[in-house]
Parts: sequence; C-alpha cells; structure tokens
Amino acid sequence: MVRHVLIFLRAVQRLYLILSKKLYQLDENLRIFLCPDYLSEGRLEYNSQSSIQTQKSTNIHINVQTIKAELVEMRNRRDATLSMPKIILPAIQINMDGADFLNLKQTEFII
Repeated sequence: MVRHVLIFLRAVQRLYLILSKKLYQLDENLRIFLCPDYLSEGRLEYNSQSSIQTQKSTNIHINVQTIKAELVEMRNRRDATLSMPKIILPAIQINMDGADFLNLKQTEFII
C-alpha cells in the first residue's frame, strides 16, 4: 500500500511539473486536443480541444494559481471517490498494443 501511495504521489508531482513548467509555458493561443473527454457535470456537449490560455485559467485540477501541495491533496480526495473509468479496458488494450488499434477488429475490445 505504501508503495502505491508513493508511486501515485510521484505521478501527481510529475503531472504538476509537466503542466506548470512545460505545457503552460507554451504560446497561450496554441490549440490542444484533449482525449478523452468524460463530459463533466454541467456540460451537455463533449469538448475535444482547448487552448493553453483556457486551461491555464479554467482547469479545475491545475491552473496558474495551483500549487503542488493543493493538487496532490485535491487529487487524493477526488480519486478516492472514483470508480474504474468506463473505457479503461479498451484504453489498456490499445496502449499495450502500441496504439496499433487499426489492425484490431472492433469485437476484440472488451467493453
């Protein structure tokens, strides 16, 4: 259990560093494509793209005012309430296959 917590903590800290020190340093008008969109509460339409500027100002997980300790605490609290994502099994299959999903038949996915 302690090992899983340490791995998670490092993953969240790495996420913070990647977003705050790399991604958020890019041109604010740069379009970014999001995948997948889980259609958060209050929205009626899926959104597949955004901009650096939009994410820096409105991302509920990490924006320009978020500090690392806040992100870790928020993710711990939030993740404790989540069940397994609906599309995790096909996502794992695609990742394990090196994203060579074009050679897979639709029936090979476990949903």
